Amino acid sequence: MRQNMVPGLMILALSGCMAAWSPAAEREHVRYVEKIYLADTDEPEEQKPGFEESITVDGMVYDLEEIQYEVVEKRRKPSESGNIRIETSPPFTDEAANHQPAQTLKVGRETWYLESWEVIDTIIDAREQPVSDVIQYTSIAAGETIPEAAVLTVSDMVTGNEVEVQVPLASASYGEERWEPGFEFPVTIINDDAQRFLLNGTEVELDEEKPLRGYEEQLLELIGVSGENYRITDIRWDGAPYLENGHWCRKLRAMGDWKVTDCKAVYSGTVNLPEVKAKAVQAVYSDVPPAPASEGKDQSIFTMKAVAAYSNALERRPSYDMKRCSEIVSAVLMAVCLALTAGNAGILMMKVRDDQKGAREYQRLRAYANTANVGDIAEEENRENGKENNKGDNKEYRLPAVDEEGLRQRNPDYAAWLAIPDTKIHYPVVWPEDNRKYLKRTFEGNQRACGALFFESSVTPFASFNTIIYGHNMRSGEMFGELKKYLEPSYGREHKDFYICIQGEWRHYELFAVYLVPNGEIAPYQSQFRSLEEVQDFAKSCKENSLYAMDTEMEQPGDILTLSTCSGSKEKLIVQGWNR
Repeated sequence: MRQNMVPGLMILALSGCMAAWSPAAEREHVRYVEKIYLADTDEPEEQKPGFEESITVDGMVYDLEEIQYEVVEKRRKPSESGNIRIETSPPFTDEAANHQPAQTLKVGRETWYLESWEVIDTIIDAREQPVSDVIQYTSIAAGETIPEAAVLTVSDMVTGNEVEVQVPLASASYGEERWEPGFEFPVTIINDDAQRFLLNGTEVELDEEKPLRGYEEQLLELIGVSGENYRITDIRWDGAPYLENGHWCRKLRAMGDWKVTDCKAVYSGTVNLPEVKAKAVQAVYSDVPPAPASEGKDQSIFTMKAVAAYSNALERRPSYDMKRCSEIVSAVLMAVCLALTAGNAGILMMKVRDDQKGAREYQRLRAYANTANVGDIAEEENRENGKENNKGDNKEYRLPAVDEEGLRQRNPDYAAWLAIPDTKIHYPVVWPEDNRKYLKRTFEGNQRACGALFFESSVTPFASFNTIIYGHNMRSGEMFGELKKYLEPSYGREHKDFYICIQGEWRHYELFAVYLVPNGEIAPYQSQFRSLEEVQDFAKSCKENSLYAMDTEMEQPGDILTLSTCSGSKEKLIVQGWNR
């Protein structure tokens, strides 16, 4: 059996903080325990820092919630003394994992072997960086000037960060001039006679078919442009004569060509980039080769830091009654049996515990947001309020006022609350800047396998006729784990109502399609539509793909809510509702 800890320094630190869990008297207390120790592996599942499952501080019991691991230092197990060489990497601002040192280093004819390394703080000095770019201006009107400066996006050659800078014009070259259509301007004639008016002191007779024919040059002078660069090719009436303030008025529209050219502009200069805090990897090399590996073990020693988070959702004191002791003894015996019978049981238990912690977190969140009773039946109350019947009888789902402002304060990515009555699906939905953000992160920001429900990041929720929500298909039934029940026609027809709260308003969606698609199929995720007819065609296609028929009325214009989750490793399960 592999030994995961070696003798070394151990530091135990106990600290605590209190974070508000709700505006009521209930508070969540969190305590942190930190250990620094030596180990011969950096794999999290193989660490054994020895944390207790629960601790008692000031009479309060705290349960172990999670453990975070960090590699403080890695060094080679020394074999014998030798010469040492220290190498420091160029400074960087991204993850240190991208800059791990090479295992061997060639210097001339000598070979050096990595013994240890650490990440150190450093500074990237202020620096200058030349920048240049070409901007192509097309169809510039004759006589028009191009900007003397342009804002360019520059990639810092040291940090890789992008910054916007203003750069002056260095040079410009123009192409040949040419005539292009597109010149147009309106004219309003004002005179006491609807058939005549004065143009630059000359009385003009207005032709009903071709007004102002022969007076094109005078019109150009009136608007202040040169006949060398503009020419009028057509003049048309734009409506009938009308009286305004005692004068006859009539509108004309003059159209023609203007002389344009193209310009190739070069903007270049030097940008001053500021000092930046950075990291560097400092590696220690030895000229003595490492000792041969034995039994396939990595010949390295890791200095590990483990931080355990203990939480207490309510202020409770420990009890020591016989029932509790019996439960503890049973749990210990069960753990011993599992350890003796299955090597991987510990990992499975960790996953189950992770799922349970995620479920408890969302249960507390429902209580905080006032959504714990969504899906209960409220008969008398709804009849008194005169609400419409959603289930074909005198019962209707209770839809409480969600504390969306409070949720948004807890997580600025909050966008809506999704509820499907008589299921576990009662969750906040976030709108992230990247679809990957909440794959393993809960609404509260904790690292959990359940993650969070999230809208498609590239589309504003409900701005399209098809709004998409993603969620994990958890075996426990949490998140979108119960969507697989919709594969049964009877279940789908009995649970066809979806509700989503956004900006204080509950929207009602009715199930109309359930189907499976292979991974990579993008049809259900269409979000751009050119017309209502295209929306209707999309909805019709989805309904035709459904595994069973629904009687949802879809004749009137509406929008679609698409719920998407995995179904095995090769397919996606799509459940869609229609709102009208």
